[in-house]
Amino acid sequence: SGQLTVRSSTISDNETGSGGAGELGLGGSGGSGAGLRTMLGAVAIVEYSTVADNRTGAGGTGLTNGTAGYGGGLYAATGTLSMTHSIVADNEVAAGGQGADIWGPWVSTGFMLVRDTNDWSVVGDVVTGQDPLLGALTQAGGLTPVRPIPFASPAVNAGDPGFIGPPLVDQRGVARVQGERIDLGAYELATTTLHVAVGGVDVDNDCRMPGAPCATLAHAVQQALPGDTILLGAGQHQVAGLDLDRSLTVLGMDVTNAILQAAASANLATQRLLSVAAGLTVTVQRLTLQHGHAPDGVAAGSDGERGGAIF
Repeated sequence: SGQLTVRSSTISDNETGSGGAGELGLGGSGGSGAGLRTMLGAVAIVEYSTVADNRTGAGGTGLTNGTAGYGGGLYAATGTLSMTHSIVADNEVAAGGQGADIWGPWVSTGFMLVRDTNDWSVVGDVVTGQDPLLGALTQAGGLTPVRPIPFASPAVNAGDPGFIGPPLVDQRGVARVQGERIDLGAYELATTTLHVAVGGVDVDNDCRMPGAPCATLAHAVQQALPGDTILLGAGQHQVAGLDLDRSLTVLGMDVTNAILQAAASANLATQRLLSVAAGLTVTVQRLTLQHGHAPDGVAAGSDGERGGAIF
């Protein structure tokens, strides 16, 4: 018996033991609950946390093989487990095990994301079957490793719209809330500077590391939180027909020659560079914007569109 509360923490990369070989008899069972297991009469509360990439042990070999462990992330068949504002995803069981993320009944007090949908039941609301797009364990500006999430994650801005705390900070000490609503899990995606450079890479890149910039402004915008700054390196950056749908600063690095252009030359352009949605605050600074072309009128006597570079 007893009560455990896990708050603003990451449970990741843990394993239960595998069963011992039975030789001429029954192999031992793999341990259950690689992230956390409740025992009879115990109460476990998980809140504002991330449980990911934990694995149960295999059953031991024998004349009859033992069973693999259940509950790669959490085993909740005994005791009481309740959770809120947390992510449980990408956990695993050994072959023959059940409940990759959770095994058994549990209680959601709201705003939960559990990726695997098998072998558990819940009282309360939970989002299931969605990939939270967790990054690898990294310090991400804090003193302890966390599993960061990008702007595209369904866990971003997915928490209680009325949240006022506690907790007032995430695992790293970053203030909650940074966006429109609190994020799920132990990591709060914070406003920051994103980096774009000629020769960068967009694939699987959140643009937040200066040494690993993205290739395009369009990709960086999709990774950005409202209020972020996107820093463009020197050179010519192709951008045409890009709709800015959040408040941002787009900034040329230092006084280098950072150019935004819709085409290699003015006569090849068919689109304006940027469109800014109503009600936003966007700053463009230390950039040359060139070779934009607002669309021509199509019907007889129709007007050409306005805003050749920005509208």
